[in-house]
Amino acid sequence: MSIDLILRANTKADMLRWALAHPLSEDYVETPAVIDPEDGVTVITPEVIGRRLRKGLEWSWWNGTGKLQTAKGTVEEDGTQITAPKYAKGFVLLLRIHSEAFQQDKGELDEGEEDTGDALQRSKIARWVRRNGTKSTVAGINQWTIDGVKLYRSEDVYAFCQSRGVPAHTFL
Repeated sequence: MSIDLILRANTKADMLRWALAHPLSEDYVETPAVIDPEDGVTVITPEVIGRRLRKGLEWSWWNGTGKLQTAKGTVEEDGTQITAPKYAKGFVLLLRIHSEAFQQDKGELDEGEEDTGDALQRSKIARWVRRNGTKSTVAGINQWTIDGVKLYRSEDVYAFCQSRGVPAHTFL
């Protein structure tokens, strides 16, 4: 099983900072071993401590660039561009939560809550953003914003793209 979410930030650097500071990342400690080429003795080097994306997270910039097309451009029959395509501001990321991360991220329903199977309901990450972020609507799509990053249901973004005849992006 997996959960697909769509995130948008002003810059790619903002997206990375957000992912490392929030539930998409984990602490890790690495103690690399190095073999001394002169005497063949294994030397343990100092520990490296940092943060990394959790195992079981796959991500891809929307259509390879992070740019979400919102309107087609127009061209003459000879291929001359009349109007350029339009794009949403910022950079869009498609996030798939699966395997180990899915098991950690799978949320329990609130008491009395009906299971709709919705990704925003099943994911602890999405539920956290929905509960703590600010909800708004843009171009008919619900979004939740927290710390400068916006969260969308993938189904809503796919429907938006289909309604406008612009390219969408999905994991196979």
